Amino acid sequence: MDTTSPTTAPRPLDSQAGNTLDVNALRQLFDRINADFSVQLATIQESRRIRNSRVNVESLREQKKLQPDETYIAVRVIDENIVRDMPAYLSYLKQSARIAIFKPMDGSTDPRMPRLESWFTSQICYCDPAWEIDYLQLIDGALCHGEDFVEVVYDVSKPGHVAVNHVGVDRLLYDLNYDDIQQSPLVARGYRLGPIELRQYADKGLFKPEAVQALIAALGNTSKSVSYDESPLPSCYKIYTKFQGQVYFCWYSPTVQQFLSDPAPFYNGLTVKREIQKLSFDQATFSMIPVTETVYEKIYEQVYPFVSLRKRITEDKNKTNVAGHARDSYYLQEAATTVTSALVNGTIQASKTMWAPDESSGLEGSTTKQIDFQILRNAIWSRPMRAFSAPYPDPMLINTLQFLDTRNGVATAQTAFAVANRKDSRKTATELSMAQQQTSQINSVQVLQLSICVRDICKRAWAIMRSEVLSNNLTLPAELAPDLFMRDYTISSAGDVDYVQRMELIQSMQQDWPILSTTPVGPLLLQDYIRARYPNDADRYIAAIQQQQQDTQLIQGLASTLQELATDDAGNLTPEAQASQNELQQLQSLVQQRLSGGMGGMAAQSANQAAPVQA
Repeated sequence: MDTTSPTTAPRPLDSQAGNTLDVNALRQLFDRINADFSVQLATIQESRRIRNSRVNVESLREQKKLQPDETYIAVRVIDENIVRDMPAYLSYLKQSARIAIFKPMDGSTDPRMPRLESWFTSQICYCDPAWEIDYLQLIDGALCHGEDFVEVVYDVSKPGHVAVNHVGVDRLLYDLNYDDIQQSPLVARGYRLGPIELRQYADKGLFKPEAVQALIAALGNTSKSVSYDESPLPSCYKIYTKFQGQVYFCWYSPTVQQFLSDPAPFYNGLTVKREIQKLSFDQATFSMIPVTETVYEKIYEQVYPFVSLRKRITEDKNKTNVAGHARDSYYLQEAATTVTSALVNGTIQASKTMWAPDESSGLEGSTTKQIDFQILRNAIWSRPMRAFSAPYPDPMLINTLQFLDTRNGVATAQTAFAVANRKDSRKTATELSMAQQQTSQINSVQVLQLSICVRDICKRAWAIMRSEVLSNNLTLPAELAPDLFMRDYTISSAGDVDYVQRMELIQSMQQDWPILSTTPVGPLLLQDYIRARYPNDADRYIAAIQQQQQDTQLIQGLASTLQELATDDAGNLTPEAQASQNELQQLQSLVQQRLSGGMGGMAAQSANQAAPVQA
């Protein structure tokens, strides 16, 4: 959490009604946005409930909604779709050795760019806590709810003095009537702070002691247990608002309706270099002389520090219409759960044997009624009985589940999964290959949203790191010169090149391999494919292939030499070699078998291959 307090005094508050820095106006604005957000919050909590799909079967049986021998099989389609989409996003983040690419805006080429990119990656991909956690939460939230947020803030505890913190779509309040969060007159990030943290901030002078005491007392009186279907509301909010083109922040608790701090300009690590003239006493002349002093002044923010990730970008700019898998896959999940539960319960019911009096026992005129009792083993009936059971469920239920799986794969753009899951005899290797290629292309489009998000994060993080380096607050390694931080760069996400373009290259190689594998280009194409497909292990694989090629050439040479020594000019075995004819033939068979393996399944082509041994 950012708790940095600016050293420069805030501007005087204007008490005019409607002024966004007036605490009463801020409270009213917060209450309105918070009330409007309650509908969105209910949708988010419902999305989490249906995603987890936790059901107490015993409770349903006690409520007579299920029979004692029935069960409820939850098919978590929503969670499965989120897990299935995750690998493409994680590959985009993790399969690249760098997180961003820097290109000088003046178009020049600088060989030091890889070192700068490597340093920037090491600063923003910190280990304590693991930087991947916030990105995993961000991606998971966007896939589930349709959109989620991170906060890029100045934090001196991190290696690059930048932290990327996951916010959570239910912890960020803003006016949903605007297309962009930057247009919202107020943005509030919620925190659940306990008494220990509240007292610490009060001791540091960040929070008002009287407001903290009131909040601690209120939390003690309202504390209650929370079920897994609901999430406790934040105890306080860090409110951001814009006034005269500048962002201000303050802390507010709706629990006690008190401000924990007054509004102050928001500083997020940016500084500007200034040279000021001042008078200094010169001991040589015993007079005051003008001197130039370099100072770094804080630049207060003009934009909110939040970056969003959308699951899908459409032409609809209405924030309330943003949907993730929780809304898109809800009815498929309900259908799959209903059919699966019916199939299981029907099978259990059909597997049980029931008994009824035999019609030939002379009880035709008696009243038919159902009796609840337990059948004992090693016992006999007092009258003739007939055994029967309920019919087994229609096998079409299984086909219905198959259809739902296929439909889900198509709906979530998992074409390869849909084709592989389709139960028919018309699937071909070509169809499966085309489905996998189409899925890869769709994944490339899906991770474009992540590319936009990562690029925005890197731009904001670079601005803070650059400012810290130029103001001598961040130490550089010896191989990086300060002049690299005085230039302007076009920053892009490395995944665009290192993941998306690499996936496209791999697809092209796979398509061209059947044509080029038997040509002289084949070995080179195989090596390039291994480098693109397995970048971490490529050197080992290529070394093994090259060693195999050397072994093959050595075997061919030895076989040719042995052929010349063992045969005469007519190609027949010499008298000395005829005594070892069987051994020579076995050796020749082993050589042919070794050479036929080739590389990548190709047969070895050689003009020096020995002719068959003739007696």
